[in-house]
Amino acid sequence: MGGGLWEQAREALAGVADLAAQHGSKGIDLFFLHSSGYNPNLKTRRDIEGLFNSVAPEEDTPTASKLDEIINFYLPFVERKNIQQEPIRIVVITDGAAKDFPRSIVEAAQRLERAQVAGNMFNIVFVQIGDDEEARVALHELDVHLAEAYQIRDMVGTIPFDPNRGTFDAYFMVKILIGEENAP
Repeated sequence: MGGGLWEQAREALAGVADLAAQHGSKGIDLFFLHSSGYNPNLKTRRDIEGLFNSVAPEEDTPTASKLDEIINFYLPFVERKNIQQEPIRIVVITDGAAKDFPRSIVEAAQRLERAQVAGNMFNIVFVQIGDDEEARVALHELDVHLAEAYQIRDMVGTIPFDPNRGTFDAYFMVKILIGEENAP
């Protein structure tokens, strides 16, 4: 993800951080594909912009390994019994196609089933902000066919961002976070 798309993602997330801070949120947890860091509870535009400025986008899209790391970090929060946990929605903003991440999602769905976790407690939403046709097709396959192909719960949604529908901004991201856009 480079150039203008990187800037759009930065501005959208910075705007979400501003909105979250105004409403008493604990903040945003942010991961980058090409960085080993975990950045929890970011609450300000400055926090988000600083992180984006410290990491450079790269050409490849190593989604599988990072998604596996993120899933394994958050899944235990919803697997525990008798604990009040808000639903977890992982939002992956991407402009490219990853070819190797269904395994992580399938294993997560199987773990959720074994732990009898309610269907609304853990979801993954892929937001495509570029116009890469290969990415669009790959993400559509995840959204439409993954649950059926592996006989697992439907916990994946994909949202291709269409510049003709508006601007990729904080408002668009908030709609995704609250489930107003097409997401599980």
